[in-house]
Amino acid sequence: STSTSTTLTTTPCPAVPAGAAVFLNFESVSGTTVTNQGTSNVAVSLQAGATISSGLFNNAVSIATTSSYVRLGTATTGFPLAANWTISAWAYNILSASNYRTLTRGMNGDHPELV
Repeated sequence: STSTSTTLTTTPCPAVPAGAAVFLNFESVSGTTVTNQGTSNVAVSLQAGATISSGLFNNAVSIATTSSYVRLGTATTGFPLAANWTISAWAYNILSASNYRTLTRGMNGDHPELV
């Protein structure tokens, strides 16, 4: 008989970049509260059915419905961005090519960034 073996290699989550105001690796989650490892004290929470699942690097957030999201800040404060900012995300199986998802938006639904 012939046997085969498979070796799985895991890649550690990247380190927090210097000066990152918000850094989420979704490893430290308590209920719907996500630990922000960045330099700001902004609250981060899973909303409307967003859950934690397996991701490319350890855990990820799963946005399973059109109303699920991750909130930075509170419903009344949001998270103020500087004039220049960068967001980095890895998305998998979001929708067919004829649809889109909102990656970010302003507190009042303005200034959406679509993917």
